[in-house]
Amino acid sequence: MTATGPARLILGYLAMTATPTREQLAAQPVGTGPVVRLDFRQEGEPGRAFAVVVKEESWAEVVAQQLVREWQPTVTPPPLAWVMPGSGSLGADYWTELASLDPTLQQVREEAEAYFTQATGETVSFLDLGDETDPRSTHPLYQRPATVTATVAMARLLMRYGIQPNFLAGHSVGELTACHLAGCFDLAELLRLTCAPFRGGALATGAMAALIGPEDRIHELIRQTGVQVVISNRNSPRQLVVSGLAPQIETLVAQAKPAKLKAVPLKVATAFHSPLLVEAHRQYRTALEESTFQPARILVVSGLTGDVLPWSEPFAQTRALLDCAFIGPVNHVAQVRRLRELGAGVIVDLGPSDRLARLAREILEEQGVTVVAANTAKGGGRESFLECIAQLHILGYTIADL
Repeated sequence: MTATGPARLILGYLAMTATPTREQLAAQPVGTGPVVRLDFRQEGEPGRAFAVVVKEESWAEVVAQQLVREWQPTVTPPPLAWVMPGSGSLGADYWTELASLDPTLQQVREEAEAYFTQATGETVSFLDLGDETDPRSTHPLYQRPATVTATVAMARLLMRYGIQPNFLAGHSVGELTACHLAGCFDLAELLRLTCAPFRGGALATGAMAALIGPEDRIHELIRQTGVQVVISNRNSPRQLVVSGLAPQIETLVAQAKPAKLKAVPLKVATAFHSPLLVEAHRQYRTALEESTFQPARILVVSGLTGDVLPWSEPFAQTRALLDCAFIGPVNHVAQVRRLRELGAGVIVDLGPSDRLARLAREILEEQGVTVVAANTAKGGGRESFLECIAQLHILGYTIADL
C-alpha cells in the first residue's frame, strides 16, 4: 500500500453476532470511500476492529462512531518477535512520514547523524540517502548506518504505541540493531560498530546475486559452472544469495535461466558475507574488541547459528559470534524457524520495505505464525505503519494513545 496523503487510525470494537464476510465488513461502517482498510477479529462479543482513514475527516467521524473503544474483550496476544533488516532503500519521504506520527523521531535521526560524524569524521544527512542516484545510497559506509537508524526509529515508534517485543533478530547488520534494542549497547556504539568495517572508503571488488528455485538445483548449478562463489545468504528455502567477484557472478546469472532458475543481480557495492572483505573484517573485529557490552534484556537470535546469542560476561563468545557473522553466511531460514520454536506467534518486519516479511511467510508457510510488515510501501508510508499498528490491535495487543 502506498501513502496517498494524511492518514488517521481508528481502533475499537464492533458489536456483531457472528464473524462477518468481507462484503459485510466493507459495508459495515462506511461502505466505499477513503477508508483504506477495515479489518475485524471475532473474539466473542464484541470483536476488535480498525479503520485507516485518509483525506476526509468527516469519514473518520463516521467510522469513529461505529468503532467503540470502551469495550474490552479479553484477548491474549501471542509472544512477539521483531526482525531487523541489514539493507533497504529509504524513500525520500521516509523520515518525514515517520516524524508526522511522532516528531521526536527526527531527534533519533539527528543523534545518529552526530554519532556517524564521531565515528567517521564525515558529515552526512540520512535524508539525502533517499535519492537512489546518490552513490552513497548503496555505499555501506552510509547505507548501513542509515538503515539501522531508520529501524531504530521504527522500533521506538512501536514502543511509543506500547508495543514491546519478546524476541529480536536481525538480518546481516540488522543483528547489531537487534543487540542495541535488547539493551546491549547504546545508539552511539551501534553507529560506531556499523561504520567501523568501511571507514577509509576502500571497498573490496565484488558482486552478489539472488538465485531463486529449489536449493538442490542451485547447488548443482554452482557445481556445474565451476564458479568461485560462496553462499552468503540462505534467505528462504527457495532463495539463496551468492557473493564473489563480478565475472563469476555474471557467469552464474547467465547460466541460471537454462537451469530453470531465476537470478537477480543485487544492487550492492561489494560482496558482503564473503572472504573478499578481509580488510573490512579486520576493522570490524578491532571495533568489536573495543566494545563494552551489557547483558541483553530481550532474547536475540543469531543469524549465523539460529541460536540465541549468549550474554555471559566477559562476552567473549558473543563477540566471536558477531565477528564470524560479518564474514560468514546469513542463515535466515534457521533464524526465523528458531523464533517460531521459541514461541513467537507474531513476527513484525521493521524494515523500510516488506522484504523480510515476505521471506518469513515463505519460510514458515502455514505454521500458525502471523507476519506483519511495519512498512509495505517502498521507502516510506504513514498508512503502512498505521496499518501495522492496527493489525497488532486486531491480534490482541494493547495499543497506547499518543
